[in-house]
Amino acid sequence: LNAGAGVINLNGNVTGSGTLALQNNTAASGAVNFNANVNLPSVTTFAQPYAVNFNGSTTTFSNAATFNNTNGLGLGDNSADSVTFGGGITNTASTTTINSTFGTTNDNITLAGVTLTGNTTITAGTGTIALGAITGNFALNLSSTTGSTLNGAVNINSLTATSSTTTINTAAITTVGTQAYQNVSLSTGTSLASTNSAISFTGTVNGAQSLAINAGTANVTFGGVVGGGTALTTLTMNGTGTTNINGGAVTTTGAQTYGAVSLGAATALNAGAGNITLGAVTGNTNSLNLNSTNTT
Repeated sequence: LNAGAGVINLNGNVTGSGTLALQNNTAASGAVNFNANVNLPSVTTFAQPYAVNFNGSTTTFSNAATFNNTNGLGLGDNSADSVTFGGGITNTASTTTINSTFGTTNDNITLAGVTLTGNTTITAGTGTIALGAITGNFALNLSSTTGSTLNGAVNINSLTATSSTTTINTAAITTVGTQAYQNVSLSTGTSLASTNSAISFTGTVNGAQSLAINAGTANVTFGGVVGGGTALTTLTMNGTGTTNINGGAVTTTGAQTYGAVSLGAATALNAGAGNITLGAVTGNTNSLNLNSTNTT
């Protein structure tokens, strides 16, 4: 299919046993829109300025796909749409716009910029998920038993990362609603912020980086040990809600700063040579040990 400078709309189902090749032989930008279901083994695109959009209720490619076209990739136009790349998908040539339940069959997903135009679920099974900057006032759910990596700024409605470990390699994740993580690994100094919505970690948090969290008036919950594998450099709680520490220990090499704290278990705060600053502390009969060679 050759879109040239125009638009090709395919309004019927597309099926077959071969490779679908999409190209543009002009310098102008065109588009190819699949407005019904697609079920094919493979798709090939070229490094040319056209867009490809899959808008059917079901889009399935059984093999791996790399998108080289430079004017955008669209995966679904309704949150009920299902888009599956059985062998994995890579799009680092342009922005991927997603409004679907989208994933692979245990293979990797690598996308540069992402724009959400509806509530979106991305699943990779045992494959990995790696995403660049993410925008759009919608919910995003990431699921991978191997792990997900966030490589760019995130500014969306809400984020649920049910991946085994979420590697945060960006300076800022901002949501209107909640943020929920399992295990987290910090690759750079990071700020997590929400608009008066809870931010929670059910597992561990590790990484020799700074972590600042501002959930506004909402609570922040640490369900697992923080800094037990690799100590954080600093931990700063900037909101006015309560920090629930349920994992038993928080370890940093520098300062820890909290407002109100609630202890869900006997807890040790270990700050090395850093200060530990606390607001009101509650927690029934749970003990609190403060360990710092500086002022506490």
